[in-house]
Amino acid sequence: MTTDYTPLHGRGSRRTGLLATVVLVVGAVLLGGGLLLGRATANASSAAAALAAGSMVLSPHGPAMVVDGIPAGYPRDRAGAATAAVNFLQTCWSAASGVGDVERIRAVMAAANPSAEVLKTIGQGRVARDDSGQQLTPAAVTVRSQDQQQAVVSVWAVSAYGGTVGNKTRTTGMWFTFTVALSWEQGDWKVADLSVADGPDDDGAGGENLVPLTGALTVYLR
Repeated sequence: MTTDYTPLHGRGSRRTGLLATVVLVVGAVLLGGGLLLGRATANASSAAAALAAGSMVLSPHGPAMVVDGIPAGYPRDRAGAATAAVNFLQTCWSAASGVGDVERIRAVMAAANPSAEVLKTIGQGRVARDDSGQQLTPAAVTVRSQDQQQAVVSVWAVSAYGGTVGNKTRTTGMWFTFTVALSWEQGDWKVADLSVADGPDDDGAGGENLVPLTGALTVYLR
C-alpha cells in the first residue's frame, strides 16, 4: 500500500496547478542578479531566525527543530518520512546555490553509512556559484513503504535553474523523480540511499490530489 502526498492545494486538475507552479518557480529562481529565491527576502530571513532559535515548529509532520541551521525532528510515521525526504532534497538544492553548509547537512540529515549517491547530492554545495541559482519544488510525494526502521519515498519534482551569462539572465526547468531510502536512527529519519531518474514531465502526472504534504518547506539556511 502506498500513500500519496502532494503540496498542491485547491481544486482543478493537477496539471494546471503544476504548470502554474513551474512558471512561478522558474520565474523566481533568480532575484537581483542570480540570487536564489528567498535569500534576500525579509520573510525568509525572519523565518530562518525563528527556526535557528528553536521557536518555530513548521507542522505536525516536522521538522520540529533546527540543528546547526539544518531542519530535523520528524515523527516516526509515513508523513514524517515523506517530509524528511523532501526537506533533504530541498536543503541540498539550496546548498548547491551557496545557501547552507554541506558538512552540517551530512551530520544532521544523512544516515550513519550513507550511499555514494547521497554524499554526491550533499556535495553539490561545494561547487556553488554566486552567479547562478536553483530551486527544487516537489509536485507529488509517494511513500512506497514504511515500517519502524525504514522507509522508501518517491519524490516527483521540478528543478528550476537560473544563471547570468554576460548581462543576460537565463532560466530553465527540469523534471526528476527521486527515490529516497530513509532509516530511523538517533530518533529521527535519516537519508541512507538515493536514486534519481529524469522525468516524467508535467504530462506524466495522474490521479487525484490527496493529502497535502505540509511541512515540506524550503528551508533557507544562514
